Amino acid sequence: MAAHNSSRFCYQDCLIAGLSIDTQLQLLNISKYVFGPLNLILAFSSFVLNTLVIIAVARTKSLQYPAMFMICSLAVTDTIFPVYFMHRFVELSTYERFTCRNVQPRPVESAFSALCVQATLGNLAVISRDRYLAVRSPWWYRNHMTKSRAFKVVCTPWCISVVSAVAIFLSGTFGGVYKPLAQTLTLVLFAIYVIIIMFCYLRIHFRKTVEVGNPNDARLKREKRLTNTVAGILLILVLTYFPALLVPFVLSAKGLYKNSLLFKPFYAVFIQLNGVLNPLLNLGRSRNMRKAVRDLFKCSSQAQPSSAVNNNNNNNNNNNYNKNHHRLSHTTAKPQ
Repeated sequence: MAAHNSSRFCYQDCLIAGLSIDTQLQLLNISKYVFGPLNLILAFSSFVLNTLVIIAVARTKSLQYPAMFMICSLAVTDTIFPVYFMHRFVELSTYERFTCRNVQPRPVESAFSALCVQATLGNLAVISRDRYLAVRSPWWYRNHMTKSRAFKVVCTPWCISVVSAVAIFLSGTFGGVYKPLAQTLTLVLFAIYVIIIMFCYLRIHFRKTVEVGNPNDARLKREKRLTNTVAGILLILVLTYFPALLVPFVLSAKGLYKNSLLFKPFYAVFIQLNGVLNPLLNLGRSRNMRKAVRDLFKCSSQAQPSSAVNNNNNNNNNNNYNKNHHRLSHTTAKPQ
């Protein structure tokens, strides 16, 4: 235990009592040099893929329908959180004295992280309800769910997330005065979102859907296919996002929350992996989405030669037509 009090290691605050120094150093090196860069790669991939999804929907009119707007809202959260993570990773990597005391997240950073988490769950709850209405009441959904209404629905979880983030910011700024309020609000929102998601998908899959109109309608098939895609997103959430959210609570129960910085690269992989798998699932199940993304990579320089060739062919055809017309006019003008 005397080695834990030595000033030779500037990162002793991050070490775990009860383990040997060699084991702790190995854990620290794996966390810093293996899982840290892996998280950085996944965060960058998540940012690029989700940005492509957002741009593809913004540029393609065939993808601009209410359900896809909600998918884009979810992609926004998977775009801004990797930016925060990469900023945090660079900040931690450039510290000369890596300790758990001097790298704790500031109130603004904690509020921003909470905003992304609450917005992700809120958007999934809104999307689940939207899929429930689209599959169970297709004609009502077709007549009532417009783009403007979808935009208002999408803004709801973001507004709630902002209120929750402000409460967390005030809790950190004023020395924990508002901490019980922030924790209670966060847990209540978390429970509400989970209940909405579970209720909607249990109702979709365990009750017989009333078919209204033609069951072979292409629009109804599209809504069902998108519903299955969202179900896949929820499955990815359960396998990746929820375990990462539960780890801090487990560390608190074990009395190791002050060492959470050492464990963070291990469970942050699940969060970044969730952001990577969501756009891949959207691209894999939507042919129009794949086509829209491919169109983004079509260079104008590749289109210009073909257009120039077409123009040359048109000019050659016009010249041939003029020559033939001129020759025909001379032939008809000869005296008989």
